[in-house]
Amino acid sequence: MSAGEAVTFVAIHTGQVVHECTLGDAAMQQGHADEMAPNGPSTSTLQIGEPKQLAWRFGETGTPDYGCHEPGHLQAAMPGLIT
Repeated sequence: MSAGEAVTFVAIHTGQVVHECTLGDAAMQQGHADEMAPNGPSTSTLQIGEPKQLAWRFGETGTPDYGCHEPGHLQAAMPGLIT
């Protein structure tokens, strides 16, 4: 992705329990985990089977992190990188 490029991701949750998807760098992920900030354009609660859009504008070239901040999920290997 290029700096300044805007992307809208569409997430469709096909699992068995509610998840949350947050896009952002490691510092943003930690801040959200600490404060459980309200949903915004780069954070969304994913209900089972419900498609959600998440907006991201790349501030610099690179890959954003994503994570689920439901209790225990981030620690259970639910962070990752979008490449």
